[in-house]
Amino acid sequence: MTTEQLNVILNVNGASTYTNGINSARLSTVAFAAAIGVAAKKMLDFTMSCVKAASDLEEVENVVGVVFGNMQTQMDSWAKSAAKNFGLSETLAKKYAGLYGAMSSSFGFASDDAYEMSTTLAGLAGDVASFYNITSDEAYAKLKSVFSGETETLKDIGVVMTQAALDQYALAEGYGKTTKEMTQQEKVALRYKFVLDQLQQASGDYVRTADSWANMARTSKLELESLTAEIGMSLMPTAKYVLSTIVAGAKSVLIVINRVAKGVNAFAMAWKDASQMTKIFMGLSFSLPVVALGMRAVTIAQIGFHAIQAILIPQTIAFGTVLKAAFGRTGLIAG
Repeated sequence: MTTEQLNVILNVNGASTYTNGINSARLSTVAFAAAIGVAAKKMLDFTMSCVKAASDLEEVENVVGVVFGNMQTQMDSWAKSAAKNFGLSETLAKKYAGLYGAMSSSFGFASDDAYEMSTTLAGLAGDVASFYNITSDEAYAKLKSVFSGETETLKDIGVVMTQAALDQYALAEGYGKTTKEMTQQEKVALRYKFVLDQLQQASGDYVRTADSWANMARTSKLELESLTAEIGMSLMPTAKYVLSTIVAGAKSVLIVINRVAKGVNAFAMAWKDASQMTKIFMGLSFSLPVVALGMRAVTIAQIGFHAIQAILIPQTIAFGTVLKAAFGRTGLIAG
């Protein structure tokens, strides 16, 4: 092998190694960028889930604040322990209690009585869900029968609340009258006591079975949800600021678009009614800024092209030298 042939091989191998190095670096950069993108997407999803959880909690707290007024502190304390005692997240506990409380108030119960009824029924919803292996939303819906008087939904959890059963219960408990003689508030109070008595076996089931795998997993999940809501509460001011900024920006863009649309419409109407000579001048007044913008774009493109040349030409010359040595005239042209 001659010295010239050896130099050609070395040059080709060097160019190949250089190219492989560039490709490897590009792949590494792409992989790193993809990993960063995935991590950023996960972080954004987590942030949005925290904000949503906080928003849901904020909404139910509005209801609780209106319904229970100065008993807000007691409600907060009760709801925070609901995950451990009833298998309910703070948000769900306040949602159920708030709605039960609103119904209690609508029947004329005092605040203290409404609070007692609503928290008892909300907690019972968690226990019934655990005892009968149904969702807490299903249990909550069934227990609303205390206020509505419906009977069919309660049969699914072993409570037969017929009119005859209620009348018999009222006389046995010393009410001294049947449901026909009762006010609406008295009927609700009777149904409330009747349902609690009928569901004694389910009451407290979540705590009794707290060591079961299902309830341990549920408690852990609920505590995590509460933590997510707390994080969301911390992020809420920033989220509200960002949202208001986006809305303001969107409004500004719409204003600009509206003005542009009006301008285009005015131009079109003027064009329609203009003489031929006027159209020529209008066309020039419109086209000249466009041409100027196009020339600026060309200038920017030229600057970018020269910058790319400054990077690529040295590499092209080196590669051309290899081709020149290997293929003679073809390499000369390429160089």
